[in-house]
Amino acid sequence: MKINQYFITNDASISFDSADFGMNKIDNYLIFNHKNLKSNRFEKGEATLIILGDIFDSYNPEHSIIDIAKVLLKSDTFDDLLQHLDKKTGRYVVFSKLKGVYNIVSDFFCQRQVYYWFKEKQFYTSSSPKLILDSLSLSLSMDDERLQLSKSNYFLKIQEHWLLGETDWDNRLKKLRPNHYLNINQKIAKRIPIFVSKVSDKEGLEKEVLMVLRNSILAYSERYSLMLGLTSGYDSRLLMSSSITINKIIKYFTFSRIDTYVKQDVSIAKRLSEMYNLDYEEIKTEDLSPEFKSEFKKQFLIPRLLDKTKNIQWFKNQNLENTAVISGNGGALIRSIYDDDNFKDSASICKTIEYEPSNLNLSSLDSWLASAMEYASKSRLLISDLFYLEVRLGKWGNKMVHEMGVSGVEEFSPYNNRYLMYSLLLNYNQDERKTIILNLLEQSLEGVTTLPFNPKTWKDTVKKIIFYEHYKKFIQKIK
Repeated sequence: MKINQYFITNDASISFDSADFGMNKIDNYLIFNHKNLKSNRFEKGEATLIILGDIFDSYNPEHSIIDIAKVLLKSDTFDDLLQHLDKKTGRYVVFSKLKGVYNIVSDFFCQRQVYYWFKEKQFYTSSSPKLILDSLSLSLSMDDERLQLSKSNYFLKIQEHWLLGETDWDNRLKKLRPNHYLNINQKIAKRIPIFVSKVSDKEGLEKEVLMVLRNSILAYSERYSLMLGLTSGYDSRLLMSSSITINKIIKYFTFSRIDTYVKQDVSIAKRLSEMYNLDYEEIKTEDLSPEFKSEFKKQFLIPRLLDKTKNIQWFKNQNLENTAVISGNGGALIRSIYDDDNFKDSASICKTIEYEPSNLNLSSLDSWLASAMEYASKSRLLISDLFYLEVRLGKWGNKMVHEMGVSGVEEFSPYNNRYLMYSLLLNYNQDERKTIILNLLEQSLEGVTTLPFNPKTWKDTVKKIIFYEHYKKFIQKIK
């Protein structure tokens, strides 16, 4: 995939058609950006930054990328740069040279993906693993376990290509996970220090959280026409209430498909739109056309063709210009959806996420746990939260955002803010965080919690009667 993607390398033999890609150079490093992807270069003394994509200031929503870069360039060290980025949102990658050291850091959730490969003296990195292999004229390299997964309907449709390790389909390319940056000089990915501290004023913190969410949406509106997806869940409702002061310039929508849970989303979303006089549309999706499927498959190593891929087709067919979708991606991290007691070892994690304890899964989790346990303990984080952030969001949650590049529409999540999320994770315990969204909603908009959240459907009743959870995997394999 090259649409809306970047490619960085010190291999002088790599080139792209100038009609499709722009190029910057920092010493021996070539930084290519597709014409649809913003690329901005900034220098001060010996410091150089390349910002790929969109970065926003949640405290100063009117600030441009240039305004933000001026602040970033005040950094004396890379840790200073990381601390400046702590309160930023968006979907971006920063390639930096500070005091002769080269680093790459993405937005907090790593929604602007970073795949990388140190091959002897050569370095390759891109948001698209396919772009790396295509540029090097290489075929996909998979071990036997991945090869079997690439043919498994259950893994491709139900688990949605969620591989747990540092690599995805190709054995040679590692993926930078959320909460990490890449030190190119040392050829290693490192976790980012936590700069948030505990506070005594919880009321003040909650007001700050609501301000950050509101300002993030306002910042997006400075550069894009906005659409906001509504469901019956918590995360989209908090974003809706946070956007209420500028709701006249936002298009609210729900994708409608033949699914009981989707129909429930539409029903609740319609009632919310009536309550608050929102510009709302129920969007009915169509089956994927042969033309779309053919084009889509060309963009990925192992393409995901899921029911929700119809959403991407709809966006592409609209030919929308300078449009961004506000999503609730990552918001579930606030509510701590996993029980931390089930994250003691790789086998218990596999059981919790309903994965086979195969060699591939266990070895992937063993490798992650080896460093994650120490970091979580030192940082006072729950290992289950760190797993959700780094493995679930990093290896699965960002795939849809990446695939949206095909449509020409951007996607931003106000929850993709390191300072915001860690302020909540470190100042509220696991039980408190299960209700914090309700508290924030009640403070942000009168009456917004009167409608139910994710109400039970007839499907839930039937599943309980037939012990669906116990037989789920067998049933899905038959389907």
